Amino acid sequence: MSIQRNLKVSIYGKEYPIVTDEDEMIVQRAAHVVDLLLRKVAEKSPLGIDSRTVTLVALQIATDLVKQLSFVEKVESQASALNALLDKDGL
Repeated sequence: MSIQRNLKVSIYGKEYPIVTDEDEMIVQRAAHVVDLLLRKVAEKSPLGIDSRTVTLVALQIATDLVKQLSFVEKVESQASALNALLDKDGL
């Protein structure tokens, strides 16, 4: 069973309390990624941060995740095919 703990993360100059069982370093790194993306988008937007900006950042993160998952699935598929060949040849 994972232990729940209270963490604080800083995103775009605001502190957010979080209750999580995730590793603190992972949560802090994730918050840092969100912060960097928000700042990058805000720098190009004359309106600053609004719900549209947050939505675009969420979409970018989701797109990156889907790319990574697709890559992992492809590698797993190739590994399965190689294992099947090895099993077939009795190696």
